[in-house]
Amino acid sequence: MLIDNFGLFCRKICIQGYKSVSCWFEHKKTIGDILHHYDASRIDLLKLDIEGSELELFGKETANWLDRVEIIAVKLHDRFRPGCAHALYSSLAPRTFVQEIRGETIFIKISGADRH
Repeated sequence: MLIDNFGLFCRKICIQGYKSVSCWFEHKKTIGDILHHYDASRIDLLKLDIEGSELELFGKETANWLDRVEIIAVKLHDRFRPGCAHALYSSLAPRTFVQEIRGETIFIKISGADRH
């Protein structure tokens, strides 16, 4: 679940009671680490363009954070690292979700995401 060699930088934005965190960390982090660091119970929108590291992110146990995500916007990079799409859809398989593809981006809404 580590985000391989890519960095992640975080900035927190608050607008009228809504919080947004844009991330680019320079050290290996997990989504669980980010949730813990910001004391967040869930993620409304997780936007990913991580150039093939989808394989690591979704290739391992995702139960501790994926159920806390409502929408994922992801660009898959199987052309660089075969298996990225398989890792994503294997993680989503036990869940109910709908998807829409717009250009290179896949938007996935996960039903029943933890609303706490």
